[in-house]
Amino acid sequence: MRLVLISIRAHSVAVNDAMRFVMAGLGWWGRSWTDVLKIHPKAQLVATVDPSTDARDWSREHLAVEHFPDLDSAFYKVEADAVLVTTPPKLHSPVLIKALEHGKHVLVEKPLATSPEDAAKISDAVGKSEAKVMIGQGYRFMDSAAILRQAFEFPPSTMGRAVSIAASVPAWVSPLNAGNGAP
Repeated sequence: MRLVLISIRAHSVAVNDAMRFVMAGLGWWGRSWTDVLKIHPKAQLVATVDPSTDARDWSREHLAVEHFPDLDSAFYKVEADAVLVTTPPKLHSPVLIKALEHGKHVLVEKPLATSPEDAAKISDAVGKSEAKVMIGQGYRFMDSAAILRQAFEFPPSTMGRAVSIAASVPAWVSPLNAGNGAP
């Protein structure tokens, strides 16, 4: 086994203006992210990207934005600041790198990469770009997680002392994600 070390440039960036997002990937997880972009006051969904005709049809029916089969087509037609990557995990690396090559900031759903080699390629692309990359984990902001967290954090605790917690999220693994690094 070969260990690949990647360097990370970390610093915060204040977002004062609205960010225009292209969403790449409209499977189950991507579709749930569209709701987040629709309600956030500083985010604007300007286009969706997914090669499937089902995704194209869903985008046309539920979103008032243009849909494209690939990122190059989207970048040619729409002005965007960032790309939200919600593709199957094995596609995170090429989509993220393409966005960085176009100078777009990236918010990518976890995992960042499915192999050390992909992580190294992403690190190289980040080093060549002024754009920022952020890895998201949306579950921690869901209502159910917040309610559970509050039950344990705020005295008097309504749950008592936690000894262990087990969670299962089977809905995340869909036929589109199976075999693509999903648990």
